[in-house]
Amino acid sequence: EEADGHCLCKFHEQFNVKNAEEQLVRFAYGYEVDVSDGKRSDLRRDGILSSEASEGPQHDKTAHSTSLETRFLKSDGSDCTFGGKARWEQSDAVGGISGTLTELLACAGVTLDSDPAELVSGTLHASPHLRTMGFQLALHLDFRQDIFGKKTVEVRVEAAPTTTVIWKDDVQTSVSSRMGKVARRLRRAHGVAVDVHVKGRMFTFSLYQLVRGLVDITVLL
Repeated sequence: EEADGHCLCKFHEQFNVKNAEEQLVRFAYGYEVDVSDGKRSDLRRDGILSSEASEGPQHDKTAHSTSLETRFLKSDGSDCTFGGKARWEQSDAVGGISGTLTELLACAGVTLDSDPAELVSGTLHASPHLRTMGFQLALHLDFRQDIFGKKTVEVRVEAAPTTTVIWKDDVQTSVSSRMGKVARRLRRAHGVAVDVHVKGRMFTFSLYQLVRGLVDITVLL
């Protein structure tokens, strides 16, 4: 605190949140794909925010049932559980899927007590565990559709320690005035940042393209 040109420093010891890994995380997603080359005359929408999918022009979409499946994977491609299951059918996932941070960490192959230096070689000035250093969970969503129209969203989870101070190890300054005194507080915050990466592919059927292809083949023969 500052008063009359003098400075007084006080240190307070704080503790991490108890059982932080048991906090619930809710996962929900949806997507929209324009298969009309930017004309927005043929939009495809789906996800677990609704029990139905839709397709058609922006203001005249037709709703229909969906067989979308959500599958959670470890970084090596094997199944892992989130919300108690590795595979979620659309009927069970509508509105979102809830699970614990522990489950996401298990999918990434780490715990809050994992050593950051073991995850990324050459990590400088690393804390002894992720709990006090902070880290980033990356969710890689891969939308897949087979030739029969079955759609699957694979969610691959990866973890990386965060050495930057922007998100996880931030020193936050607060200034408050009390009875003519100015108190400046520095607080070092730790936590988990979630980053989402999305990719995928979707097949469409065009009668015009089919006929044109058959005509081209006939001409060549």
